[in-house]
Amino acid sequence: MQVIKYFLTTGLFPQAWSRGMNMKKKKLKIISISILIFCVQQILFAYATSPRPLRKLIIESELIVYAEVVCIETEKAENKNNAPVVFSHKKATLRINEILKGKAGAKSIKVIFQPNMVSPLPAIYEKGSSVLVFLDKNEDGTYTTHAEAYGLKNIDATDFQIYKARILEMEKILSQKNISDKQITDWLFCVLLKK
Repeated sequence: MQVIKYFLTTGLFPQAWSRGMNMKKKKLKIISISILIFCVQQILFAYATSPRPLRKLIIESELIVYAEVVCIETEKAENKNNAPVVFSHKKATLRINEILKGKAGAKSIKVIFQPNMVSPLPAIYEKGSSVLVFLDKNEDGTYTTHAEAYGLKNIDATDFQIYKARILEMEKILSQKNISDKQITDWLFCVLLKK
């Protein structure tokens, strides 16, 4: 409601322009309206990532690693038509401690992430943190975090051992031809009880 009052009192509508506003004020008003429209659009058209339980993360990810974030670099975005760059990409270098699924091909990997994204909630890497991460490989050999923030777990070595046991158990269950509901239910209880 206050936004509407602001528009009415500050003369942001075309009829106010005929009252002799100078060009600087008109440009300022147009820029203000543009920023407002951009912000409202980001909120209205935001999309959420469906919650990914551990079981789905294990099934859907190409690579699962426990690693340490050793470096964060800002990617230089292509700046076409001198437009301002709103969302910059960053690249995290991860030193792999252990691979739980897939093959990395090296002891360290690069993960592209976008920390300024509003929705879905982005995976944000911090230098020096230990992470369990569920990844998908890009064509250029870099990786992206599967399901954004759901695919990144900042955990210590003790919690990693719990996750590792559950992940290896689920991979063993998934490797079988006939998977029973009891196996999945038992696994889910172990996850729930953090055994």
